[in-house]
Amino acid sequence: MPFFIYSSVDRNGALIRSRGRYESIDALANELAERDEMIYSVYSMPDSVDKLSQLLHSKPKPVDVAEFCHYMAMYISGGLDIQSAVIDLAETTISRPLKRALLEVHRLLSAGYPISESLRRTGAFPELVVSMAQIGEESGEMDRMMRDAGDHIERTLAIKSAVKRALLYPTFALIVLVAGMLFWLTFVVPQLSGLFDSMDMELPRQTLILLAASAWTMENWLALLVGTVLFFILFGVLYRQVSAVRLGSDAVAWKLPVIGQVVQGSQKAFYFQYLSLMYGAGIVVTSALDTVHGAVSNSYFRRKLGPVDGYLRAGESISQAFSQVQGVFEPIALRMISIGEQTGNLEGQLKKLADLYFKRVQALVDVLGKMIEPIIIILIGILFAVFVLALIGPIYELVAQVGAGGF
Repeated sequence: MPFFIYSSVDRNGALIRSRGRYESIDALANELAERDEMIYSVYSMPDSVDKLSQLLHSKPKPVDVAEFCHYMAMYISGGLDIQSAVIDLAETTISRPLKRALLEVHRLLSAGYPISESLRRTGAFPELVVSMAQIGEESGEMDRMMRDAGDHIERTLAIKSAVKRALLYPTFALIVLVAGMLFWLTFVVPQLSGLFDSMDMELPRQTLILLAASAWTMENWLALLVGTVLFFILFGVLYRQVSAVRLGSDAVAWKLPVIGQVVQGSQKAFYFQYLSLMYGAGIVVTSALDTVHGAVSNSYFRRKLGPVDGYLRAGESISQAFSQVQGVFEPIALRMISIGEQTGNLEGQLKKLADLYFKRVQALVDVLGKMIEPIIIILIGILFAVFVLALIGPIYELVAQVGAGGF
């Protein structure tokens, strides 16, 4: 559908600027008429402008979306209609992206669109919220669906926060290690280089290598700095745009010792939490798995889960389908899912699995620093020993020669 940037005038004469995709200008005019608005100006724009507009207008933060879902649940359970709830939240929120999105939702609701379609058309809300709103419309349990969506987003944020805490210490330690090595190469070693030149003595190989590394670093420090920055920028672009790079990076993260367990635990906690939510909302298992599969962030995990849909359509149970995915699900997960299928409490078992993996991630976060600390100390010790042996060794040898000559 074409993308339009338009201005309209409401019944009070206020000028409203907005944008959106419509089948034609007539369709836009009809929608505005239903909102008691008239077209003031309209421009048909290429798709590139739509993408640029999405980049310039940031989406609401997940924490703000979770808060919106919880407040909507409270408003609806209290008997307030959806349109009044949306406009109240738009007036009270301090998040500008959320305010902009809710005002657009209000306009769409006024045009006769249901809440799920209004949320989808803004492009500002996760697919989970849209799906749960649609289920709420069909089931008449909009308040529970919004509450569950908010709870899921908060749990997802907690998982991401735990993973960030787990990676914070190793990242900081690595930065300190590299910074220390660069300090020695750019400040300490050059000071001793002149001393070695004046000694006119044969230096050991490790000292010559260190002096050469220091000289290269001093000459190419700018290229090294720019190259490092460009490397991370290029990697970020390739990670987002090239599926092979993303798959390889995610596979490495999945299989790393210790850190890989954090990645696996967080992904499985999110997966089972989301699946429990979809299944509990009454979505068909195949559709729920398809939705959750698309929401998984780790492409290696997503690829491993690819054949599950085919196994289910072939008549196998969820536990049987998961058991054929090699190297992903532990026996305890398969057993709990199987029990849930047999007892009719699959939603409860999936929630227990999500809690199990979430607690595992939290426990790993608590001990990860203590596990990595000895490795960091060993690396620092090795680095210090290399510099000491390469620099202090020749000086000690010279002092020894001078002492022997003096006697």
